[in-house]
Amino acid sequence: MSDEKLPQGEISRRKFVTGALGVTAGVGVLSLASVVGALKPAKRPPTAEQKPPAAGDVLVYAGGTNKDQPIKVADLKADGLMVKAWPKGEVLKDKNDNNLLILFRYADGVLKEPAKVEDTVQGVIVYGGICQHLGCQVNQKDDGTLLCPCHSGAYDPRAGGEVIGGPPPRPLAQLPVEEKDGVLVVKEYYVRPRYGESVADWQTNRADASKGGA
Repeated sequence: MSDEKLPQGEISRRKFVTGALGVTAGVGVLSLASVVGALKPAKRPPTAEQKPPAAGDVLVYAGGTNKDQPIKVADLKADGLMVKAWPKGEVLKDKNDNNLLILFRYADGVLKEPAKVEDTVQGVIVYGGICQHLGCQVNQKDDGTLLCPCHSGAYDPRAGGEVIGGPPPRPLAQLPVEEKDGVLVVKEYYVRPRYGESVADWQTNRADASKGGA
């Protein structure tokens, strides 16, 4: 039925109801958007304990009898066995699982490309210890290679953390290190993005890490 056939009062009521429904729908959409926005957590800056490794951070043991003690190059045997570590600036950066590091010391001539030998110290090479597939911790097998227990991602720590099996999309991220006063310290940020890190975030973190960090 068209408005032309309705009494003037009915036309006014119809316009009022139509307008009210439109306003109600608009408020509903805005309310839903507010709820959805509230459900999405705001990205908070990392705490000092969560910040990624930075130049000058000292590597400390993540466990064992030497837990939290600086790692001295002279104390590491050239047996290729995995050692877990955390970076430490003014505080220990152990409140971010992605900061877990794994390091190995090899005899001369064992490391091979694509390992960045210039970023190692006396046969000591350091990687992020988190699988590049879904973020699980990697373990070492009897043959010296690394295996993620979740989906069988495999890496060769003697060859720059290269992927040798399974679904990981890229090698483990090697962390450049150097020796200062006999202790292992971070020289620069990772040579490639670590797990969960976009190229843009990696570039930003790399720039920040070069300035040193707490």
